[in-house]
Amino acid sequence: MNIIRLLFNQEDLLAHLYRLVPISGERVPSGKPASCVDDRIRPGTKGYRPGMISIREVSKRYPGQVRAVDRLSLEVSAGETLVLLGASGSGKTTTLKMINRLIEPSEGQILVAGEDTARLDPVQLRRRIGYVFQGVGLFPHWRVADNVAAVPRLLAWPEERIRARVDTLLTSVGLPADEYRERWPSELSGGQRQRVGVARALAAEAKILLMDEPFGAVDPVTRDGLQRELVAVRELLGLTVVLVTHDVTEALLLADRIAVMDEGRLVQVGRPAELYARPKSGVVERLLDMPRRQTDRLQAIVHPRDPEAGRTTETGTGGSDEVLS
Repeated sequence: MNIIRLLFNQEDLLAHLYRLVPISGERVPSGKPASCVDDRIRPGTKGYRPGMISIREVSKRYPGQVRAVDRLSLEVSAGETLVLLGASGSGKTTTLKMINRLIEPSEGQILVAGEDTARLDPVQLRRRIGYVFQGVGLFPHWRVADNVAAVPRLLAWPEERIRARVDTLLTSVGLPADEYRERWPSELSGGQRQRVGVARALAAEAKILLMDEPFGAVDPVTRDGLQRELVAVRELLGLTVVLVTHDVTEALLLADRIAVMDEGRLVQVGRPAELYARPKSGVVERLLDMPRRQTDRLQAIVHPRDPEAGRTTETGTGGSDEVLS
């Protein structure tokens, strides 16, 4: 009964996840956590919606190590995309995995839809929450439809309902069901496998989707398409998304709000435009400096400056025109 676990490490993680086997803070002084919740969504303020996910003073300690996460507090509203952004080792993936109890918090409380996750069966909790990770981890000996249907079958859904759900999800992620449901994972491109992974994560009608560097292993063109499809699927299904990335541009493009982490602490949380315009921490300022410099370089390429005439040249498919700067 442990054959599935022998196939790939990523599949071992998936099996563990669903039990498929058997069958704004102010600038933050060093050592102190940031303010936890964006001012606009605090309880009692205009526009506040109860958190779909509430993280309250949560810490994670490992024996003999400093805290991987230190007194983190965040609210994620229903229908929101929150991006956890930070360098490697900042605590963002640990935070994500504590939401569905792949990692147990050392202290603090996490609520999902108002329920304390510590009081829930972890397997049942994970079946309510979609989880997408970078390596996808499709079962190679199962066709696409069977991969997507894994959790609904575990939940003993009727086959007619499973087939309808599989076809709906494949279509929603850009894979027409008639064309892709009977394919093997080996017959798919990297981007297509990632799409199947998203469909699988949502198959049991999860309203929360956790994503850990989901697009890091695909080429830039495919990545752009997947990002746009994620936005469309989120709006179509009314999902609440928590996404981990170290790609600042991806965070700016996808997030309703960004939570920047550093050394296990939350240093600033806010809407992308606010963080871009008003970073309140040196960490945030350095992170956002890269897309700012890239934007400046792109502007210089698209609008090259003539140093002698003091003019800017606009280039396009129809030639070039000189415009006074």
